[in-house]
Amino acid sequence: MTKTKDIYLAGGCFWGTEHYFKQIEGVVETEVGFANGHTKNPTYKEVYTDTTGFVETVHVKYNPEVVSLEFLLQMFFKAIDPTSLNKQGHDEGTRYRTGIYYTESEDLPTIEKVYQEEQQHYQQPLAVEKLPLENFYTAEEYHQDYLDKNPTGYCHLPQSLFEFAKKAKDINKLTANIAQVETTELIRTSQSWDGAELPDYFQGRPEIVAMKYVIPQGQKLSDHHHDAMNCGILVQGELTIVSHDGTEKVVHEGEAIVEMVGTVHHGENRG
Repeated sequence: MTKTKDIYLAGGCFWGTEHYFKQIEGVVETEVGFANGHTKNPTYKEVYTDTTGFVETVHVKYNPEVVSLEFLLQMFFKAIDPTSLNKQGHDEGTRYRTGIYYTESEDLPTIEKVYQEEQQHYQQPLAVEKLPLENFYTAEEYHQDYLDKNPTGYCHLPQSLFEFAKKAKDINKLTANIAQVETTELIRTSQSWDGAELPDYFQGRPEIVAMKYVIPQGQKLSDHHHDAMNCGILVQGELTIVSHDGTEKVVHEGEAIVEMVGTVHHGENRG
């Protein structure tokens, strides 16, 4: 059984932040609450006064075999204004400050790495805290999964961001899983799209050839026949694969493309 990991993220009002992270594949559980304050067992009304030191926070429990901490933090930065101090959207106050709170020191290098990468996009310093978790108290039940219970309820995050999170995939994890596949019979491959010769794949000998193809929108690919099983990840856009019998398969961003030996088709980039 896979052991889950934890990270605590503050991104403004915790209703929207929780709903956002719930959409991401690999997140197995979320819980909203209050972190790093100086009182015991605070209520929402007490935290709202901005006198307790607590920040609205989401406890994210995730499966590290499906999604990495680095990817979750990259997604976190897409849902906040990291240069805004004590304010996200229309919500203001120290309870709405942004922060990354960790429980394992081994997570700090990853946090620092993503933090520094994000800092390069801004001239002003980031206002996001990155601290060990000192304490965390679960918020009242009516706050948990609030937007599931109240779909039209207030949220500082747009619906489009939730849709984005739902489609997002940790590509590094997906490709790592593909790398675990071993060939079971002799498979011979002819050449790649760009004409480069590729190696043969022998039984029990996994080999991965990494290539990236960029297909302009609307461009059709000539008919081709696969002498080997191909697999990959569609990194961006949408690809429609059309077989000679007219069958269409649409591959979306983040999804795997698997082509079996003997497949004959042509492709068209409609995305």
